[in-house]
Formats: sequence, C-alpha cells, structure tokens
Amino acid sequence: MGLPVLQIQPVNQFTQLMSVYGGQMGLWRPSLDAGWFYFGDTCQPDGSSPESPGFAVQVEKDDPNNPALMPPVDWTLITSNGEIEFTPGWANIWYSWLPVPPQNYVACGHVMTVGPQQTFDPYDPPPTPPFISSLRCLRADLAKSYNLSTLLWNDSGSGYHPADTALWAISPLNTFFAWPNYNTPTGTAFVPIQQIPER
Repeated sequence: MGLPVLQIQPVNQFTQLMSVYGGQMGLWRPSLDAGWFYFGDTCQPDGSSPESPGFAVQVEKDDPNNPALMPPVDWTLITSNGEIEFTPGWANIWYSWLPVPPQNYVACGHVMTVGPQQTFDPYDPPPTPPFISSLRCLRADLAKSYNLSTLLWNDSGSGYHPADTALWAISPLNTFFAWPNYNTPTGTAFVPIQQIPER
C-alpha cells in the first residue's frame, strides 16, 4: 500500500477561545465540518479575527493498521499564566498544552484551555487536560521538522504569573508552538511533508 494522501483544506471560520493583555493577543480554534480534523489552535497577535485561514485535514488511501492521523495519548502542560478576558465572562488562568503523540507520530501544533482562578498553591488541584476530539497527531514518516523563527507573542512586561510564556508561529499550518520562557525554543515543531495549500 502506498503512502496515504492528506486532504488539507483552508478553514476561514473560527471560534474564539480567549483574548489576553487587553485584547492584544487572541487565541482561536478552527470550526470544522463533521469528519475533519485539525493540528492545533491559532494565535492572532493583535487580538483581531485571524487574518489567515487555519487548516482541516482528512485522509485518503489510509492504512487502517498504520493510520496517518491519531489522537494524542496524553497532554503535557507547557505554561500556565495570565488573567484573561473571554466570552462570556472572566477567568484567571490560561494553559498551553502540547499534545503527546503516540509512538511514531508527531504533534503539529499546541492548544490553549481556560481554567478557573487558582492561587498557585502547591495543594491546588492540577489543571484538567484538554479533551478535543478533533485534534490529531501526524504519522512521523509523513512529517518534517519546521524551523521556529517567528515570534507571535509573549507576555513580557504584562505582570502575568507564575510562568513566562511565548508563542512561536508554525506558519504553514497557522498553528503555534508554546514555550515557557523568552528564548528561542529548543523543542522541535513539525509540519506535513505534503504540500499545504497557499494561504
């Protein structure tokens, strides 16, 4: 059986997850039709609606014994931060998460969730990991590494706590890579080998 074919299509409709720092940065999730999946949330540095589309993905000629896409097996908390404003009310903490891929798969983006106010006391319960049924990891032989060179946003000077947060662009997919300090990430980002439609 040959390699599976990814059907990748632009998505121009999004659901806003939150805005931070007086609306200077917004996080968005693409709105998907049934049967489509996505790789990660979208960051808009100026807080407006996304100027570029996200992407949805399906698979043709898939191998049921070695599928091209798989859901994450777990989540790794990268940062917790902020006080944020979001619809329909207020919350105090936002969390950035790395999808933990199954063996021989990779993550092509990170996601954000919003949590209740916490005191950051060590006895506080840990944040609840995401449950996002439409997020997928990509089979490693269908992916390539991507150089993280464009900083989308960081919280420098915001007074947020307890952790520094920076979001870096995975530009071909309009997803982001969260990092818990202001240095260039040493982690690895990934995108599909297959050509992605022009945005």
